[in-house]
Amino acid sequence: SDWGEPAKIEKAGMNGLDRQQLVTTDIERPNGIALDRVKNRVYWVDSKLHKLFSVDINGQDRRIIFASHEFLAHPLSLTIFEDTVYWTDWENEAVYSANKFTGSELQTVVNNLYDARDIIVYHELVQQSGKNWCEDENMTNGGCEYLCLPAPQINSRSPKYTCMCPDGDALQDNGLKCKGTGTAVAFTETKESSRTDKPPGPLSGGQNQSSPVSEELAYSR
Repeated sequence: SDWGEPAKIEKAGMNGLDRQQLVTTDIERPNGIALDRVKNRVYWVDSKLHKLFSVDINGQDRRIIFASHEFLAHPLSLTIFEDTVYWTDWENEAVYSANKFTGSELQTVVNNLYDARDIIVYHELVQQSGKNWCEDENMTNGGCEYLCLPAPQINSRSPKYTCMCPDGDALQDNGLKCKGTGTAVAFTETKESSRTDKPPGPLSGGQNQSSPVSEELAYSR
């Protein structure tokens, strides 16, 4: 989801390819976003429109599930489990739930929270196991020198993964190795900026990390 001008919701493979826009109209501040793997639908809450929406995974069949200035005062995050959608509301300091199809059966799950920004359901039906093609038993990291990223399955000939290189480097013809002398990494500490040159290869844990910001990634098998 993107708050930019214009606001939108997009999808792409974890390697950044096959980027597609799903929602570009009647959208202002899409905060939370959740994938219903059973029904193949994307749900999101809009804190400016005070609505909960859904579309299918191709951006079609858009629906308004629930609209309320009271219970969607400032929604931040949501999650799906079975027939229920759960969301956090920063202004009301609460977690609510409703039927994911109709928006009915509204309930207050918990209130009097402080700064509740995210919500996740942990269940074996939600966190399904899948094969990591980058970690085959006969090949570590897919044979990639730098990054191995799952690729979107656009058709039957699509690769299971692609290798990627650091900024400034290029992938060699074999699709595995990187060519170039490396890249420059810029980072900040307090009010000063610094720069260091690094050779190709992943960063070790914790290297050049100060107040990192998280990202949320999702992929289908």
